[in-house]
Amino acid sequence: MTKHLTLKVLLASLANLLVLSYIVYVAGHNFLFFVFFFIPVSLCGWYLGRLPVVCMAILTGVAWCAVDILSDHQYPLEVFSFMRTA
Repeated sequence: MTKHLTLKVLLASLANLLVLSYIVYVAGHNFLFFVFFFIPVSLCGWYLGRLPVVCMAILTGVAWCAVDILSDHQYPLEVFSFMRTA
């Protein structure tokens, strides 16, 4: 795989993650968009190796957690707030 294609896939995955994070932030926690967070990870998994997939999975988890914190999602029990990305 060429470096040019690798860069395109990484940029497409990051752009997808940023746009999706913004959509989830704007839509709120009532809509279950979490399944779409697999798209950037699957893009990396389809075209790239193991290390980019693991890095994208970690970035996706961090983005999901950050959006949840920034949207001030209130949980019925406090213990649920510690299991945001679990």
